[in-house]
Amino acid sequence: MYCSCAILHSKTARYPRRSCLRLSQNPPQQISLKMTRRWNSKLDLSSATPFLVVVAEVRTVKKRNVIFALIGVGGLTAAYLSGGFSSSADAVSQDVETVQGAAAESMGNARLVATLGSVSIDADTVGNWLASMPTEVRDALRSNRAPLEQWLRSQLAERALFAEATAQEWQQRPEVARAIEQATREIVLRSYMNSVSQPPEDFPSEVDMTAAYEQSKDQLVIPARYRLRQIYLAAPANDESAVEAARTRATELVKQAKTKNADFSVLAREHSNDARSAALGGDIGLQPLPQLLPEVRPVVSGMKVGDVSDPVQTATGLHILKLEEVQEARYASLDEVDENLRQALRQQRQTQTAQAYMEGLLTSSALSIDGAQITELLEQPLE
Repeated sequence: MYCSCAILHSKTARYPRRSCLRLSQNPPQQISLKMTRRWNSKLDLSSATPFLVVVAEVRTVKKRNVIFALIGVGGLTAAYLSGGFSSSADAVSQDVETVQGAAAESMGNARLVATLGSVSIDADTVGNWLASMPTEVRDALRSNRAPLEQWLRSQLAERALFAEATAQEWQQRPEVARAIEQATREIVLRSYMNSVSQPPEDFPSEVDMTAAYEQSKDQLVIPARYRLRQIYLAAPANDESAVEAARTRATELVKQAKTKNADFSVLAREHSNDARSAALGGDIGLQPLPQLLPEVRPVVSGMKVGDVSDPVQTATGLHILKLEEVQEARYASLDEVDENLRQALRQQRQTQTAQAYMEGLLTSSALSIDGAQITELLEQPLE
């Protein structure tokens, strides 16, 4: 996709590379492979909203475990920042300082990125956080640092609060100590189980991959996609005078676009109010129909290649569309789904191995459950 805000609908995704393949928990010979939409985040990378795609979908690279650290009863958690992308690129201000050069050296060997009083965040911490992100998100942060700065503020506030709590020995309170013990146990168990249930490096084999693909091929359909260009004229729907003026202008532009030998890309560069698409001659790339805004879908579905539409009213303005290419729906090839299919098969095998491992633990030794004590505990009145 060429742009960051066009006619893409926020609840849709691209196929097949932008999709996650989820397998059922059936035995391998009964694998049911499904194409499901997975979102890592929804980005609005520009303050401009006129373009036909309203948000950009980001592919989930892989499922990651997020560990929440409990600091007190009621659940103060260290939360991973998600969403909230804005167009602001202001530097971290006031209590958050960007530390460079001599300032970093004065704080020791660590390269500090941000400080708040006595707490700080070093470059390794930020680097690890960025490394956990899909490439699309990291690329977006280069031109829009607001989400990163928001995350730094959140992390500094958490660290300052944690320092304050530990200074008062809050972690030694009985209820907090129990919560820490439980969290530690869960982390150890999860990590150990992940270790003992890992599939062999050579799994799945090419035979496994081919069998899973053939069994699920009917579900791996790439929907028809449409390559569009647009001329956008800003006119909020609640501003009648602006809509009327834009419609008059749009009608004239449609006439020009439909004349013989008219160059739609030139008209888009000269007249479109959306800078991003205008710079590309109005091109918004190939998009599946469900990914377009509701107002646009019926118009596009009724067009033929080369057609120019009448003005289409949306909440932010008028769109003149030209359909340049249609790629019909087709089955995804094995090469196109290879990465996600391989990951899904490994995840399924790991889940099956973990379940078998737990069942083995229950049968490896004599199991005894005291029903009388359970009855007594159940009958005790709650305090």
